[in-house]
Formats: sequence, C-alpha cells, structure tokens
Amino acid sequence: MCAKPQRWEPSNSGGTLLPVDREADWRKVLGHLAEGRTEVLLCSDETWSDPLPDCLSSGECEQAGKFRRDADRKAFVAGRLLMRTVIARFLEIPTLADIPIETGEKGKPFCPLSGAPAFNLSHTRGWLGLAIRGQGPVGVDLEDTRRKVRHLDLARRYFSDAEVARVEADGEKTFFQIWTRKEALVKCMGVGLTVSLRELDTFALEAEGRCQFQEIAPAPFLQGCLVTDTDAH
Repeated sequence: MCAKPQRWEPSNSGGTLLPVDREADWRKVLGHLAEGRTEVLLCSDETWSDPLPDCLSSGECEQAGKFRRDADRKAFVAGRLLMRTVIARFLEIPTLADIPIETGEKGKPFCPLSGAPAFNLSHTRGWLGLAIRGQGPVGVDLEDTRRKVRHLDLARRYFSDAEVARVEADGEKTFFQIWTRKEALVKCMGVGLTVSLRELDTFALEAEGRCQFQEIAPAPFLQGCLVTDTDAH
C-alpha cells in the first residue's frame, strides 16, 4: 500500500481522523460501503511512496511519468493506489492493476466493474482525500487555507450573490468553506467546467434538501467538504 490512510469520522464540526491499519478497521469501512454509506479516507505525503510494478495500469504508469514535479507525481500515484486498494478490498480482487479505472466524458474517474462503489479524489499541498460511496454519486474537495488568494475578487466572480454576502460579512475562512462546497458539488454532479458556478447556490440547494454538505477539517490549515446527493436514498 502506498499510504497509511486515516478514516474521517464526522463526530463533530470538523471531524476526527482514525487510523485504518487493521483488518477490523477495513471491515468497518467496507461494511459501511455495503450499506450504501460514504467513507472518507485521508493521508499525508509523509506516507506516500512509489508503487510496486503490478499496482498501476501501464497507462497510469505512463501518465505518472509525465509529471514534472515529483510531488505531483507522488500525489497522482498515491491517489490511484488508494482508490484501487479500497475497490479491490470491496470487490475482493487480489491484484490492484486488474481494476479498470476509466474517465467519463466530463473527466470524472470511475470503475466500470459491476458493484463497484462511486468515488472521488482531491489533493492539496501534501494531503489527499478519497471519498467513496456504496450507493450514489459523491464529491470531495480539500484546500490549503494557507495559500494567499484574493478571496473577495474570486467570490464576486464565482459565487452567488447570497454567498458573496456571506464572504463580505465573515472573511477569508468563509470563502474557503464556500469554495470547497462548490468544488465538491461540481465533482459530485460530474459536470466538470460546463456549469456556471455563480448559478450554483450551495446553501439554497442544501435548504431544499437536494444535496448534503459535510465540512471536513482534518488539520488546522485544511478546509474540505464532502457532498452527496439525496436522490440515492
């Protein structure tokens, strides 16, 4: 395994991280997926390493070799191995490279095997997060809040009027909260860049009960969001 994942437990506003390093831990994760629930696994770059030759497909190995920055290559490899590990355990497939990972027309990866769970991946500055759901689409986004952004300019360009008002009142922290909500929502919807972010008011969608948003804050400088739709239940 390329990384030592930790399981996000939404026990409070930001949640806590629990290790997934025993078979009992994996049984809990897989049991939740079998029930149609969602799991989020996170790991930091301190645990990333290069894969064994039989862990990735030939296409993925080729793609990994095209990254100019070593950190980007390792993030790509760690993410692919993490998603393959969970799917392999869930479908009881012994060889990771035997799991096909395809990309939809809007760019969202998926596993075409019968019974495979839906998943979504995000990484930012040394962390990656994998959201995996037993039933229905899922989206996740992580952002490092230490990076400098012109948050008001970005909010006025990409946020709805109601969301902009929240950022103007509350500042940069709220900007990152809404930004991750929007990114995770778009990824859950699988629409890529074909939709106007200004037209997606995440709080209105949440109030209407069409989507569920859960904040993820696994480290003091990380802001994230998990999004699932409600139609699958």
